[in-house]
Amino acid sequence: MFVAGVDNFVAAPMLLAISEDFERGLATAAGVVAAYVFAYGVMQLGWVYASDRFGRLAVIQTGMAIGSVITAASALAPDVATLIVLRGLAGAAFAAVVPATLTYIGDHVPAERRPRTLSDLVAVYAVGSAAGIVCGGFTADMSSWRVGFGAAAVVTAVALVLQLRYRRDRAVGVDSFGSFVVSVRTTIGAKWPRTMTLVAMLWGAVLIGFLTFFPAALEDNGASRRTAGLVVALYGVAIALASRPARRLAERLPRAVSFALGTLIATGGLVVVALSTAVAAVAVAAVLVAVGFALAHPLLQQWATIVMPSERATAVGLFATSLFVGTAITTQVVGQLIDPIGFSWVFAIGAVLGGLLAAVVAMAWARYERAMAAGGGASR
Repeated sequence: MFVAGVDNFVAAPMLLAISEDFERGLATAAGVVAAYVFAYGVMQLGWVYASDRFGRLAVIQTGMAIGSVITAASALAPDVATLIVLRGLAGAAFAAVVPATLTYIGDHVPAERRPRTLSDLVAVYAVGSAAGIVCGGFTADMSSWRVGFGAAAVVTAVALVLQLRYRRDRAVGVDSFGSFVVSVRTTIGAKWPRTMTLVAMLWGAVLIGFLTFFPAALEDNGASRRTAGLVVALYGVAIALASRPARRLAERLPRAVSFALGTLIATGGLVVVALSTAVAAVAVAAVLVAVGFALAHPLLQQWATIVMPSERATAVGLFATSLFVGTAITTQVVGQLIDPIGFSWVFAIGAVLGGLLAAVVAMAWARYERAMAAGGGASR
């Protein structure tokens, strides 16, 4: 999860450097992130099927190996189109990590310990995100964005070597690809798994997608790439620090309230950055988004692991697919809007959408819990 965070976030603080190097607009450079996140989302279900066939750890290690090679190749891209293609392929490879890890936890960690484990997992991913942001910002400022991708590739390769010490788990086994397709159709056809995937898509679109442009907003306001990387890295640090207190708070509140509160806190970060893109303002915004993420996101992950236990791997794959496809859509749309309307208006739109999301998700959670209390069944 650490290396997934590094590779996911290393490009964000380098977008303006990529734009300048290839003499293309920010909207075009944003395609580097959009392609990565879109492929990352689309490939989740494919890797879920592979993890059932070959085992969770085998799939994680395969994705890391392929991703490391492609990220290294990204450092050598001769033009922006090639870079976009390579980052898309890297996203498709690293897509193996999240669903296989979540499913592994669902398979091996008892339900009563799962919230704590998922909270710790979010913290590890957050530290990786912070490392990726700092790496991207520093290398783009001090040398070249190409060094940033090279460094990310090395980190993944080292982590892969260390992980090879672990004994691989047994494959679950599936009868055929056709049976997997039936599993996907069954999961999508059920009310609450379908609701969960929609919520995940909206969450990714409204909050994670806008975060991608925090470093570019800082640079546009005069900050150096190094400063932008350090400031936005507070997001990862704050998640790591807030994950356990947030989990304890979530245990004391109804899940609908916890998720709505987390969404509103994160939305507050978008309000702050809509009002100002000064260094201090973006730092506060990054921390607010992080705290909201630490409170709400583990609940979404937990929902994915329990909403349909008989099809857990598929439900987790659909969750991750929806989350990152939503993020990719926002990244591409926001990239097109920045030049005509500016960063402030873009973040203001995000804040409005965040408020609406909090209300929608609170209602969805409340209805789900009433259905469970009435014996409606997780999959109905």
